[in-house]
Amino acid sequence: MVDSGEQNGNGHASAAAGNTPVEPQQLQQEGADEAVPQQLQQEGADEEELLWKLRKYLVLMAILVAAITFQAGLAPPGGFWQDNDEHGHVASDIVMRSSYPRRYLVFFYCNTTAFGASLMVLILLLLRELTHKAVWLRALQFAMILGLLGLMGAYAAGSCREVRTSVYIWVLLVGIFAYVTLHVVFFKHLAPKKLQDLLSGISESWKETLRHIFMPSKTDIATDVQEAPVQMEELIDLERSRSSVLDLAEEEKRKIAEEAAKEREEKENLERNRSSLLVLATLVATVTYVAGLTPPGGFWSDGDNSHIAGDPVLRDHYPRRFKAFLICNATAFAGSLVIIIMVLSQTAMDYVVKSNALRLCVVVSLFGLMGAYAAGSCREVHTSIYVFALVGAVLLYLIIQCVELALSKLACIANTITRVKERNKEMVQKVRDFIKALMEPDAQGQSNNGNPGTDVKNDFQKLRTYLLLLGILAATVTFQAGMNPPGGFWTDNSDGHIPGDPILETISPKRYKAFFYCNATAFVASLAIIILLQSQLITIHAMKRHVLQTAMTLVLFGLMGAYVAGSSRKFSTSIYVFVLVLLVFAYVVLHTLYVPPILKIWWESIIGASAGSADTPEDKDLRKRRKFLILLAILAASITYQTGISPPGGFWTDNKNGHRAGYSVFRDEFRERYRLFFYFNATAFMASLAVILLLVSKRLCDKGLKCYALRACVLADLISLIGAFATGSCRKVSTSFYVILVVVAVFVYVILQVLLLKFAKEKANCSLLGLMFKFKAKPSEHQDSLTNRTTSTSDTDSKRTEHKWRKDLMLIGTLAITVTYQAGLLPPGGVWPDDKDGHFAGDPILHDTNQTRYKVFFYCNATAFMASMVMVILLLNNTISKYKRSLFAMKTAMVLDLLGLLGAYAAGSCRKLKTSAYIFALVIAVIIYIVVHVLLSFDKVARLVKEKGKEWVQCLKRCFGCN
Repeated sequence: MVDSGEQNGNGHASAAAGNTPVEPQQLQQEGADEAVPQQLQQEGADEEELLWKLRKYLVLMAILVAAITFQAGLAPPGGFWQDNDEHGHVASDIVMRSSYPRRYLVFFYCNTTAFGASLMVLILLLLRELTHKAVWLRALQFAMILGLLGLMGAYAAGSCREVRTSVYIWVLLVGIFAYVTLHVVFFKHLAPKKLQDLLSGISESWKETLRHIFMPSKTDIATDVQEAPVQMEELIDLERSRSSVLDLAEEEKRKIAEEAAKEREEKENLERNRSSLLVLATLVATVTYVAGLTPPGGFWSDGDNSHIAGDPVLRDHYPRRFKAFLICNATAFAGSLVIIIMVLSQTAMDYVVKSNALRLCVVVSLFGLMGAYAAGSCREVHTSIYVFALVGAVLLYLIIQCVELALSKLACIANTITRVKERNKEMVQKVRDFIKALMEPDAQGQSNNGNPGTDVKNDFQKLRTYLLLLGILAATVTFQAGMNPPGGFWTDNSDGHIPGDPILETISPKRYKAFFYCNATAFVASLAIIILLQSQLITIHAMKRHVLQTAMTLVLFGLMGAYVAGSSRKFSTSIYVFVLVLLVFAYVVLHTLYVPPILKIWWESIIGASAGSADTPEDKDLRKRRKFLILLAILAASITYQTGISPPGGFWTDNKNGHRAGYSVFRDEFRERYRLFFYFNATAFMASLAVILLLVSKRLCDKGLKCYALRACVLADLISLIGAFATGSCRKVSTSFYVILVVVAVFVYVILQVLLLKFAKEKANCSLLGLMFKFKAKPSEHQDSLTNRTTSTSDTDSKRTEHKWRKDLMLIGTLAITVTYQAGLLPPGGVWPDDKDGHFAGDPILHDTNQTRYKVFFYCNATAFMASMVMVILLLNNTISKYKRSLFAMKTAMVLDLLGLLGAYAAGSCRKLKTSAYIFALVIAVIIYIVVHVLLSFDKVARLVKEKGKEWVQCLKRCFGCN
């Protein structure tokens, strides 16, 4: 398994491997009589090892919780007051605080507590002083439970306005948790043997059916045997002679080795299930939390006899549809939280994963997500039916792809398929021969130099994950920004405006064009990165020609340009952001490439006491944590980008009462607080981009670690993020002070943990001696089974490669679900704010003003959502996903997903045909650029192009000479 391979080199295993295994074995024999303490230590070790293996996904969970609580704090449920009225309401102030003060206080404090707890989890996981000790385990578990409970409390308080619905959400969570527990207890202790045998028989028959479908047919095997009968006979004779020679001892060793291999494979499958379930549950909890707090249709902006300001609009016009959305969304949210709690429990996890209880929770969560999407993304019954029919259509297509080889065919059809397969094999063989011929000079150069080839592959393996994360999350935020551009949308027909059109395009066309083209360039470049990374051969040659580096640069500069153009309306503030870009990157370059000797000596004298030499264990550990830090930086850049172009409080939608449409309401009503928020947010965004550049480049990363530029950027990023949350999430000094108190409590808590570990080190080591024995004894066990592992290295490598593919597809699918789910519930163009002129409040404006474009967006977005949903369901089914044939079906679903995403972006991000055509032209240009550079990366093609170029130059010279 790839994850375990990486994880073993990061923490406990590496620390334990440095000691000899003799001492712990002797001490274990001397203390063998102490069975009860060893059992307790073993349970603690198992629990600590589980959290250590899942730390990558815990970081992802903590960052996503911080992201959604950050966004929910800046855009609370109920929306903001749009105007200053006679009741004392101030524009951009929070509606829910006036309409439901107690409910708002519960939401605010729970949401802020979850935000602070997620920061606590991040710090506990990223500090080396804590992660190498076992005392931090309970603190980490406490912080995670506190964060999940805060998240649940905020969801129950903010997603509904009635007490019974809030109680329903808590009852749902407790009910699902109780069901999983009772299911495991019943089938482990109380179920009769006949029922267990019946269920196991059904499971085995299902696996046999799938094996018959996905494995090669008997005719294919027979032809393969006929092609090589001599080799088969030799293998059979060799096997007979070998079995006759083996004695009983060797037979016993072989059985032990097979059992160990089987146990190891089951353990790896269990770890893969844990990681996949945790990623899926985290992202489902993310999107359902956001959708529950900001339901489709928006909120009433004023009070009336029939409704209260801040109530969901959908509840008044479509009560059944709103109830269906609320129940399905709450079910998916509660189910995902139960999955997270169960996955992080070592005691229950083994039994839960092996049973069907957790699978049922996954199915309930995914179908709840589908139901919520079908109920909230449209207002008509036939479109909701289309959404569910689309699931069946995608599944039917994938089943036909997988099953067509197992079905019996007519003779003419079988002959046609055979001829097509033969031609296909010939074409594939020709392409392989052509690529091998092109790569011969590269292979010779690599064999002569030795290191360059391995260096390229190592760089590819290290950069692949970083670039994939950057591409996926950049595509996510640029897609959402394209659907909801800065400035908002027109909501009426006054002054010749069309409802649903971007306001910024009217009031500042140059600024809107700059934002649109920069955002579209970043979106297409991020999709190009995702597509390029799906082929190892193309990616290596693309790195050689700097295609990936160019695409990454386009993404970052596109994000910067879009942020500069969309985050402000004045030239002076845009200049500030631009100067901030120059200052940040000048600091990074100067601090990384050149450090004055006096400053270096002074800095090392301060840090030397805790960090040691230049190549300290902390530096090595920080290099291993590049993946965590880049994930933190990318998600910080994502949320600051979104909040920068769509600040809290929304935008003015008219030019009345002295304000201007498209300008921030928060800026006009709370000018000083808005300035603080703007500067904090811009600093966090630029610091995040600087961290990304430092971590992606190996040279900059190594030098940045030595000169502490990376630490400075990460610290500035976190402080600015906290400052932006404190200034933007509330309108009073007292509530901002509470946020600062929560953050201070987090840091004080972490400092106390560090001091506790420093002063109680000997006591902790004595109490955790059994844990050290366990970790130190592992190398000897690995050495005993080393001979058994070497016999199956090729199988292990192929399994790792396939698992890597599936992990990437899972990440792409889950994040595609995130962005399409949110875009479906909050469509581009916004929703009608009132019931005037024959339309209903809460209905999509684009549906009435440009129905063709809305239909294209809706169908493309729904196709991408359901294709990614089907892909995730297939990936979660180990019985199906372990076969190679299913991988092609999943990649087909991924292509359908990306095409749907591209079509939805082209239809929803603009209102004119030429701008939609620009997006497709940009895609074609990127594809041509990639193809040309990949072809030029082959030495033979490059030499051929150079020779032809010289001939053309000579020809042109002769032509001009003749003239």
